[in-house]
Amino acid sequence: MTARSLLTRLLFPANAPDPNRPTPRQIDGVTVFLRLQLQPHRTATDVRHVVAPLLAPDSTSLATLGASQVYLYSDATHRGLELAPFILGRTHTALTVISKIAGRPTPPKFSTHVAPAPAAMLEIQFDAPLTDAQHAAVDEIRAALAPLASNLSSDECDRRYIVVDSRASRPAAVFLTVLTRVPWNRTLDQAQHYWINNHAALVHDNLSRTNIVGYIQAHTTTDPNSKYDNEFGGVAPIEFDSFADYQRQGRRPASMGFNNTLCLDEMNLTIDSEIYLFHRTALLPETAD
Repeated sequence: MTARSLLTRLLFPANAPDPNRPTPRQIDGVTVFLRLQLQPHRTATDVRHVVAPLLAPDSTSLATLGASQVYLYSDATHRGLELAPFILGRTHTALTVISKIAGRPTPPKFSTHVAPAPAAMLEIQFDAPLTDAQHAAVDEIRAALAPLASNLSSDECDRRYIVVDSRASRPAAVFLTVLTRVPWNRTLDQAQHYWINNHAALVHDNLSRTNIVGYIQAHTTTDPNSKYDNEFGGVAPIEFDSFADYQRQGRRPASMGFNNTLCLDEMNLTIDSEIYLFHRTALLPETAD
C-alpha cells in the first residue's frame, strides 16, 4: 500500500459496500421547487401568508393547481451559523486540499457563504406532468412570492427517488437541504446518473456513521422546453429527527471522518451547492398512504 493510498484510507473512511442494499425507489410525478432568498425582515411566515389565499380549500387557484401536496420549508438555524461546519468542508479551499490528497482534479475557483442568507422554499408535488393550466397556477404563486425575495429560483424535477425511507416526519424534524450544481467536468445527465447510482449507495451503506432518517433525491428535468429556471441539478432534503440530532452528527468522530468522504464523492455530482437547514410544514391536508 502506497503512502497516498494509506493516507486516503485514513482520511476518507467508508463502510464496505452492502450487497443487500435496497434499490432507490422512484416515485411517479413531478415536483416544482421555488427557492426564495428572502428580502431583509422577511421570513417563511410571510411566504405562508402570501400563498394561503391561493391554497385555501375553496380557492379556484388550488383547484387549478391540482397539487397532491405543497410543503413550506423555513429556516431552522440562527442566521445560518449551525451550517458553517458542514459548508466549510465544501468551500473551494477545502475541496482543493482533499482533491490533491486523493489525486483528483481540483475544481475551478468559486466563492461560498459559510452562513447562508435567510431563505425559504416551497415544494409543490404533482402526480403527473403539468398541464398548461397547472403551469399558469404555479406562475401565479411565483408572481405572488416575488416581492418577498431578492432572488427566486424555480426548478422542475421529473424524477424523484427515495434513497432512505423516512419514518413519519415529526414536527421537530429538520431537513439538511442541498440544491446541487453540476460540476465543471460533468453534464447534467452524468451528474444525475452518478448521484443516484453511486452517491446514493455510499450514503445508504454508511447510515451508521450519520443520524439521517430520510433521504430523497429530486432530479431536475433535462427537457429543454421546461418552463422553469432549472438553475440546479436537483434538490436533496436529508431528514434528521430533530435539530439536536443534526448537531450531534456533526460532533461524532465517525460522522466527521465520513464527511470528508462525502465531500470528495460529491464533486462527481455537485460543487458550489446551496445548502440550508429547514423545518418543513405541509400546507395541504396530509393523506394516509
